[in-house]
Amino acid sequence: MASIDALTPPSRAFYERSKLKMAASIVLGASCMMLLGFTANSGGQAAAANYNANEAQALGQDSNTVHQYQALSGGFGFGAFVYILAFILLGVAAAYVSPVFCGTSNEVKMLRTPHELEANMGASAGAPLN
Repeated sequence: MASIDALTPPSRAFYERSKLKMAASIVLGASCMMLLGFTANSGGQAAAANYNANEAQALGQDSNTVHQYQALSGGFGFGAFVYILAFILLGVAAAYVSPVFCGTSNEVKMLRTPHELEANMGASAGAPLN
């Protein structure tokens, strides 16, 4: 186990990139939860507007008021639909960016304890390929 300051520049860059990907995943996950809250808020507003439209119709108010409440219900319902789609897309993006879920084994090891990368991660420059 090496200290972060003792890593070679390529290993240090890989470590920093892994940490950045983890931070981006956390930010995307937090944004995902924010959108879930927006979905609940918009869905609640749509349900309230629908309830108000039914009450206005039952009380015999003019049709203009009923149509206004129905338009509000439809608008907030569409907003809830868009928010739930964005929630799903950001959730998938958070999982895709995360080095824990979709990262390489070196990224997962590097997040736990920083270490030097192996010198033979790829093919050597002079070695023949079989």
